[in-house]
This record gives sequence, structure tokens and C-alpha cells, in this order.
Amino acid sequence: MLRSCIMEGEQWWSLPGWVSAVAAVLVVLVLTMPAPCETACYPRLGNIYFPDLGSADLELLARWDLLVLPKRANDECLDELAMLRALNPDIQLIAHMPVGYHGEWLSPPINGDLVGELYANDWWLKDVTGARVFLPCGASLLNESIWAPTNGEGKMLCEWMAEYIHERLGPGGPWDGVFLDYCMDNIHWAGNVHGSPVDADGDGIADDASELNAAWRAGTELLVSRLRELVGDDFTVTTNGNNTFYADCNGSTRENFPQMHGDWYENIRNPEWGYITISSLYQGPIVSTVNVMWGGAVVEGELVRDDAFERKFGFTYASTLVFGDGYFSFDGGEGLPEHSQAWWHELYDLELGEARGGRERADVSIEGVERWEMVSLRRFENGVAVVNPTTVTETVALGGTYFPRKSFNGDFYPHAGATTSIDLEQWSGDVIVGSGKVLSWAPDVQTAVNESGNVELIWRAVGGATGYSVYRSHRPDGFSSPAALIAVTGGSGYVDTTATPGRTYFYRIAPIDEWNCEGLPSRNVSIVTPPRRGGGEHSESGGADSVPDMSDGMDGSLESHQDVCAVTVDGTAEPFRGPPREAGGRVESVLSLHGSHPNPTSRMTSISFDITSSGSAGFRGASVAGSGENGPESSRDVSGGAVTLTVYDITGRVVKRLLDSTLTPGSHVVTWDTRSDSGERVASGCYLYVLTCKEERLTGKIVVLAS
Repeated sequence: MLRSCIMEGEQWWSLPGWVSAVAAVLVVLVLTMPAPCETACYPRLGNIYFPDLGSADLELLARWDLLVLPKRANDECLDELAMLRALNPDIQLIAHMPVGYHGEWLSPPINGDLVGELYANDWWLKDVTGARVFLPCGASLLNESIWAPTNGEGKMLCEWMAEYIHERLGPGGPWDGVFLDYCMDNIHWAGNVHGSPVDADGDGIADDASELNAAWRAGTELLVSRLRELVGDDFTVTTNGNNTFYADCNGSTRENFPQMHGDWYENIRNPEWGYITISSLYQGPIVSTVNVMWGGAVVEGELVRDDAFERKFGFTYASTLVFGDGYFSFDGGEGLPEHSQAWWHELYDLELGEARGGRERADVSIEGVERWEMVSLRRFENGVAVVNPTTVTETVALGGTYFPRKSFNGDFYPHAGATTSIDLEQWSGDVIVGSGKVLSWAPDVQTAVNESGNVELIWRAVGGATGYSVYRSHRPDGFSSPAALIAVTGGSGYVDTTATPGRTYFYRIAPIDEWNCEGLPSRNVSIVTPPRRGGGEHSESGGADSVPDMSDGMDGSLESHQDVCAVTVDGTAEPFRGPPREAGGRVESVLSLHGSHPNPTSRMTSISFDITSSGSAGFRGASVAGSGENGPESSRDVSGGAVTLTVYDITGRVVKRLLDSTLTPGSHVVTWDTRSDSGERVASGCYLYVLTCKEERLTGKIVVLAS
């Protein structure tokens, strides 16, 4: 039952004075509404809202997909209903109509007409003393059973009520449907609530519970079947209360989810009225609602959105998305009237699009935890919803690659780790943005400084990308700041006109998909913009995570360029020396990198590379396996520097130092067990590895998947 039923009796007479300016505003608002989905789009948002529409924020209310509003709006707020319709042509406006209870609400006229008939025909439910059976909210139960008295036309309340609803609230007016409150299968419990046995047939004897329930169900079933006959199939008839009137109704509401009528499992899985059932067995289109009431703190009339609030919100919101196709409604709070909230949660802004199938049991392994099989997920066009209703925290495999939620201020932030799994605490849920697929790594970015002193970036287009985010930083690990985003471009090139001569810059390009999610970013590419000398402007560019070549027309000595330095991947600064070269100026390659295998990996991968005869001497690496006649066991001695191999995450932080040794020339293999320097298994995502020898630096990537 909607426990705010008594609000129907309040007087709401203030009507706004609409002026001609409203029309102009209305046109603008309508033109800015998003295009509707041709099929069912998610989330589907509902709001049971009983305050006066005359003073409501109609523009905010119009953002919901479905509004259940008091029937008095039919008499008092026709202008407001029309405005809601104009603001959102796809909104469903549903009239709240109590059919199992009522009060002495004589105004507005729609209530007065009804109460007059109830009294005239004595259609109140009575106890054995002849007194009316009251509910805790102060309203009286109605006698919807087939034992009820008949009126002058020989009609019982259940028959007359269907005709009344059709005439006053049915098709042809402002409503898309009606919400039948207290439309239930049984009524045997009413005597316990009231404190005196029910006597629906008026014989002065307490009714047998089973016989009472049968008479009540027969009457209520007659009401909904007659109403469906009158209103036709295109008018929504949805209910509140446990019932099985699947053939004649479009759905029902799980009010005060998940506390009412048992626990979460009962509300989800009950075979007659659980959420899974009401999302599938009613007549289509199904209009069922999960209504959650927040019982926590309220300060100055506002809900306190603490951790407990967000946890309950996320759990119930994700449950609604995963286990059915219902509308999600969240309201109420300690000291606040229920069904009166018009606040908006950020998660409502996630446009998930169409569902990609139904609920899937998540790939988890929990031993000794009751009902672990209910850890579930559901995929959507633009994201995935996940629910963990167990008593333990669990890592849930998503079965695809998704991204952290984008910010809600319109900016694109670096998605530092496309993820294939999520850690969910007990009794919690979440929604993650993404398509389940991932845009490929952006190809290597080429950089140069043009004649005007501006940095030019060029890359090959990524299939499926609708645009690219361009990031710039003075540090290779400085891309997590929103300030690092300098442009969003639709092409495969960009000219940075704000680079300062004489500075070292790092750039990163990330493709953007059609859902505004970033794919895996490119490797960092660095460039030093040399100082202007003698009116001329020179440019030097470097490869991914490498320092630039300063040889063309400039003196590369430290004495000439004390202000030029290279910034390494881990953020430390060192004087610029340039890559190794022979006396004639030809750059000599010391390393050959053959990549990692397997890649992607879940547990172990091997990185292979070659060192030429100009490489380092003597073998000191304990964790390196080599092959070839010049492998690590060789005694051949050549001069050179140390070889390092380091793994970084894509923010530039050191994850694992795999190698810091002098090696003999030849082929070498280094293994990584996907653990960090601290010994912990790394999270799913993309990682960079950097191999250096004699100041030559080569990089590669490894994708780690959840194991």
C-alpha cells in the first residue's frame, strides 16, 4: 500500500497563472529534449509523487520516464499535466487510484463523488461489531469482495469502481494509465491490523480466512477484468500490492524494496509476486516498478547522501536493472513524507541504451556462502550492471572490457585501466560504462615542431573511434589531472599552438567511442621544443617514451644546452644526452625488442629481446633466462652499460623492476608473473614495459586480464 494515502485528503487549490511567455520557453525545452529510443532504453526511471503540482519543479519532474501522480490532478492541475507532456512527449502519466482503501476526502470533486457513493451504498469493509476496518494511515478499507452490498443498479463496488475509473481517469483525458493501489489477492490479514475480525458478508460472524480471501480475490479480479474491457489494451493498468492478475494488468510495484514482504531474495524471486515474475508475466507492455524508500538521515529537508545511502542506492538500482525491465523509484527519508521526492541522482544520467539480453550469472567462485548463485550482471548497449547480494566481497568477472564511469561535467578523463572485473562489497551493486569491447591502442603518435614553433601530432585513425582526446603534460605520469586534456578532435591529427619553446612535453592520444568512453590510450610520446636562437626556430621530436635527437643543426653538448633535460617515465629528471651514436653521427641500435608472450595474459608472460655486440658485458641478472651462443652463460666480454627492464602502469608509476643487470650480447628472455614489487597481483588493465641499454629505450605493452 502507498502509505502516504492520507495526502489525498489535503486541499490543493493553487493554480499557476500561465502567461504567454511560457509558450516560448516550452518550445526551447522541447527542442532540447533527447531523442527517444525506438526500443526500450535503460535506465527506466519512475517517480511516485504526491505533492502539489502547482508548486512543483515541472522541468525536473519531466526528466522521469514515468510519473505516478494523485488523481486530484485530474481536477486541479490539468495545465501542469499538459506542461509535463509538452516537456517530455514520451513521459507516462499514471493516475494513482486507491481501490482497496479510501478516506473521507470530499474535495476535490473527483473525491467527493467517490466518497458519496461509498457512503450511499455502505461499501466500507466492516468488522464483527459493524465498525469500519481502518488502516494505520487513517484510511478505511473498502469491501471489494463479491460479498459487498449492491447499489440501486445491482452492482457491487468492484463492478462500479471499474466504470468510475474508466469514466473519470480513462482514455481520452490527460492520463496514460492508472495505478490501482491496494489491488491484492487476499485480505485475511486485515483483522489482525485492525484489531477485530473481519465480517465482509455482514452476518455478524467472523469470516473464515480462506473463504474471505476467495471472495476478495473474485471481486478484485472482476474489477481489473472489467476495467481492461472498458479501457482497451493501450491504456496502462498497473497495481500496487501482491497479486497474480497477469492477464488484465501491465505490472505491479515492489514498494519499500527490499524490506517489505521479506528480504531481498523473497522480493526478487518469489514465484508469484517477486520482481523477476512481475517483469515477465503481466500483459505487455510491462510497467512494473521497484520503489525504494530511504530510511536514513535527513538534514534541513535534504537526504544525507552518506556511504550507507549510496550503498543502498547502488544495490537497489543495479538490482532493478539486472533482474528485470522495471522502472526504478527511490524516495523517502526519516521525517520526510514518502513519495514526495524530486531529487536527481548522477547515475540517472548514464544512458545505458538497449539491453543486450537478460540476467547472467556472474563468473565467481564463492565457497560456503549462501545463495552465491545470485551474483549477477546484465549487459546493455553502453554499460553493464552488476549485483552482489552475498555476505562477502567478491571480484566479479565482467566478461568484457569496460571503463570507469566518465565524469559528469562533460570532460573526458583518462580511463587509467580498462577493466574486465570489479570488486563488489557484500550487498552492493554498480553500473559501469562501456560496450564490453575496447577500442584498440592508438598507433604510435608522430611529433614534430613546425616552422611556426607549434607541435604537430599525427596518428593513424582507430577503427570505431568517433574522436580523440589529446593530453599533454610536463611529466609522463601527469595525465590523471583534468588539466592534461587540451583538446578533443575528430581527426587523426592536432596542432598544439600553446607549447612553450625550450620545454619538454609528453603527449598521449586516446580514442573515443560513440558512447563517449575512451579506449586504451597511445603510448606517451615526448618532444623537446628547443629555444628560439637568432630568430630561427628549430624542432626536435622523439619516439614513444624516448628523448629526442638534438643533432640536426644544434650542438648536442650539455655545455650548450644546460636548460634542456629529459624526463624519464618514472618522473625523474636527468640531463639530455641523446641516443647512442657512432663517431660518424650514425645512430647505432643496441637493442631489438621482440615483444611479450602470451599477451594478453592472466598469470605469466615472457619478454624477449636481443642485445648486439655493442651491448653490455658480464652477466649479473639472477632472474633472466637466455638462449643462443652468446647467451648469459657466454664469457664473451664487451664494454657497455647496464640493461634495465621496468613495468609501469599507464599513469607512469613503477609496477615491477624486472631487470637491472649487465648482460652479454645475444638473445634474452625475462618473465613477469604479473605481480608488483610488493608481491601483489596487479589489477586487470594495460601496462607498459621499458627496456633500456646504453641510453637506448624501447617500449611495449602488456594487457593483463582477470585470472
